[in-house]
Amino acid sequence: IHLYVNGWKEHGHAANPLYNEVILDVCLWDLGCSGPLRTAGGQPVPQLVLHPYLQCSLGELVESLDADQYPFSPHRAVSQSSPLAALSKDEILQYVTAAGLYRFEQKSARIAEAIEEAGANQAAYLLSAEALGYKHNKWVFHQIATAMPLAKLLRKTDAAEKIDALLDQARNFHLRLSQVRPANHPERRLAALALLAHSQPDLAAWFNAKLGNEREILQPPPLEHPFWLWHSHRNAPRSKRPMALIGRTRWIEMVVNVLMPFCHAVAVRCNDSASAARILEIYAKTP
Repeated sequence: IHLYVNGWKEHGHAANPLYNEVILDVCLWDLGCSGPLRTAGGQPVPQLVLHPYLQCSLGELVESLDADQYPFSPHRAVSQSSPLAALSKDEILQYVTAAGLYRFEQKSARIAEAIEEAGANQAAYLLSAEALGYKHNKWVFHQIATAMPLAKLLRKTDAAEKIDALLDQARNFHLRLSQVRPANHPERRLAALALLAHSQPDLAAWFNAKLGNEREILQPPPLEHPFWLWHSHRNAPRSKRPMALIGRTRWIEMVVNVLMPFCHAVAVRCNDSASAARILEIYAKTP
């Protein structure tokens, strides 16, 4: 695996017999300066350049990666080879806090670009879709929300029509259904997105209003529906107890990863340094 097509030759793999068993070289970018690849034994090595096949920007691709899918080993953190091994607990806390702040500001900058490109409400809608697609359908939900933009969805008169519109649009995409808990079934998540858009058509303004009330910010929106509170998907049997369309844990993650960076991006775009600083303070103390 290399960043550029010339990595195979630059790293000397063509002359190293240890690489004679390689059957494919994968790289990200094509510089237009690489000829046919061969092993030291003279066997051809096909090359795959990924960049032309990416369906989103690299920034969006980074955002689509779920850290929970790549568990961090506490043993590695305290091993002698770890860069954290020589640091005190206070230094580690400062390091992690700075890393979290950097990630937040990077996310805010990407959201500012999305607002510039799509408008505030559509950007808020896309971010909400991605968050509700977590973990396995984040990018697919983004594609669905792009194919059925908020302005078009809001032309549907009632909540049922909005839900049907998103579910019908989802048929054009491959949703991952395996390893998904019933409460997190993508059909329920899309229903939640439709209900959120129905109840809060001005999502950008609602985000800012929600963040303005620190006592209520961590309380999920009270989305109600006679069918989707009791069913995981269209053909599912009725559950024994109701299931929140957006539970508290999911909502807190949406607050941290969507609402806060979105409102920070808006504040920065408006040169409102006081609001931007206040949002960072709220972020720092959010569990």
